Amino acid sequence: MARLISLFSIVGLIMALVGCSSHAPSASMFMNSQKNSIVLGVNGMVNLGDRYDYEADNGFGDKINFEEYGPYAVEPSLGCRGDNIFVSLSMELYGAMRTSLGFVSDYFGSLAWFSPISFGYNKSPGYGFMLVEQYPFVEDWKVGISEHFANNQYRGNVSLCLSCASYAKDYKELGVGTYVSYKSFSIEFRYGNELDSPNQRYYLMANYDWSSGNSQR
Repeated sequence: MARLISLFSIVGLIMALVGCSSHAPSASMFMNSQKNSIVLGVNGMVNLGDRYDYEADNGFGDKINFEEYGPYAVEPSLGCRGDNIFVSLSMELYGAMRTSLGFVSDYFGSLAWFSPISFGYNKSPGYGFMLVEQYPFVEDWKVGISEHFANNQYRGNVSLCLSCASYAKDYKELGVGTYVSYKSFSIEFRYGNELDSPNQRYYLMANYDWSSGNSQR
């Protein structure tokens, strides 16, 4: 298991170098993982608030229209958990790659993610940190609360001659969330507030995960 975790960490770091950042990952999928297991998951997310966009100059007289990721997203993930350490790779479609590393227990979890980019108007890397408090009330049912900080990006496009160049513009977000999970399924609601602007976000997520470990649901 230790070798698998090391392998996931190395591969995840390499893959993250070619991606761009995305929204904060699901708290419930992270907390729902089983000990000593390979974890497969899928997360569907809908943005319930307004979409935001900006226009800026790239320094060469070209106007770039930055816009937030679409009103919905799907994120498949592949993870590996030991007793309390969790490592995962995920891709939030439209193609944002992320690697995550965290500590998880029955009642508390902490998760960090990293997704740097190597191109763009603003080269700040995507990253974030999340704390989760979980309450297993009855068998198979769990309720959790999360708090996160994330450095996300707007995507931008501009036509240069006959080609189209892509850019990224970062924004920092503070957010809180809550979820209810039953066995492998969970429903999660999250609120995010963009720092230094009045932009606010509301997300509704549905999650499913499958763990191959020794623990039984």
